[in-house]
Amino acid sequence: MRDAQETLRQAVQDIFQEVAGISLGAEALPPAGVNRVQACVLFRGQCAGSLILDVPAALLTPITQTMLGDLSLAYDRGQQLDALGEMANILCGNLVGRLFDAAYIIDLETPQVRECQEARESRPGETLGIRLGINGDSVNVIINMHAEEAQYPGGPSVVYGQAGGESGAAI
Repeated sequence: MRDAQETLRQAVQDIFQEVAGISLGAEALPPAGVNRVQACVLFRGQCAGSLILDVPAALLTPITQTMLGDLSLAYDRGQQLDALGEMANILCGNLVGRLFDAAYIIDLETPQVRECQEARESRPGETLGIRLGINGDSVNVIINMHAEEAQYPGGPSVVYGQAGGESGAAI
């Protein structure tokens, strides 16, 4: 495995720039009480784990507009949540490809997305986490790798899945 911390940082910066046209800079602490959105992707294969992408809710509009190719349209919340889930999916697949050789095969689960009030920071015992700054706020990415079967981390919560529908999975 390559230098994981730097690889994660570079992958996040590259994907945000390429997919959403957003430049992420140096670390910044997220302000308290700001609406956040988190997307979680499980992966399985030669290793299993999860990737959590935590962003300020204010980024949903520019991410969605850039990903869907029309900066003039107002997209509904379901479309915005789907776009963030897809961005997490792209980041997860890209990151695993960067961390391991090209022959490493994984399957990605459908992303689970939820809205919340607190930023999801890296916790003790998690494999890898970074925080990058944007406009006085932060984008947080946490990746966990396990030998055993991966499950959505965290306690019970309402999660918004495809097209904004609710499901019982938790992030």
